[in-house]
Amino acid sequence: MRFNSLNFQKKEKPMQVFFETMSSYEKVLWGLTIPFTLIFIIQLFLNFFGIGGGGDDGEFFADSDGVDSGHGHPIFTFRNFIIFFTVFGWAGLTCHKFGLSIHSGLIISTVFALIILAAVMSSFIMMNRLAESGNFNIKNCAGLDAQVYLEIPPSRNGMGKIQLNVQGAFREIDAVTDGNESIKTGSLVSVSDTVGSNIAVVKKK
Repeated sequence: MRFNSLNFQKKEKPMQVFFETMSSYEKVLWGLTIPFTLIFIIQLFLNFFGIGGGGDDGEFFADSDGVDSGHGHPIFTFRNFIIFFTVFGWAGLTCHKFGLSIHSGLIISTVFALIILAAVMSSFIMMNRLAESGNFNIKNCAGLDAQVYLEIPPSRNGMGKIQLNVQGAFREIDAVTDGNESIKTGSLVSVSDTVGSNIAVVKKK
């Protein structure tokens, strides 16, 4: 009994067909986008559940050592690197999808990625500043000028109050003086020292 040979054609997987129909440029973009996006999602996920070690404060976007941006926040960090190429990859693929030339797509993708990176860095700089202003440290008042809000008795015989701008916020602080005369309300003073965690030592200007 003779069996006719059957030719089975090997079916190509949809993903294989998808990549085979791509241009070299599009393959490079996907080669960048997929790994950087996965790393971005993994680190964001780990940080969300408190697992990631993303800097001293544990935040995903916390900066590590790198070139300083001028605001105490480094520019060239691992996380910024991930953010830039994640955005760059998706922007490049979008430009390619709309039929833009490679040159135009690269320029637009680079500019868009830099804008997003700058926006992310700016938002976290502002958040860090708010956090710093919320964690008030009386020692930061030393050397600053202030105005007396409530009269300050002489020779530390009692406390008055001063008003001053410190850590980006206008604050009212208890104050004493070593001088032999009281300091009237409205007088200008300078903070020469601090006592404990909430008292300023002032002298009249």
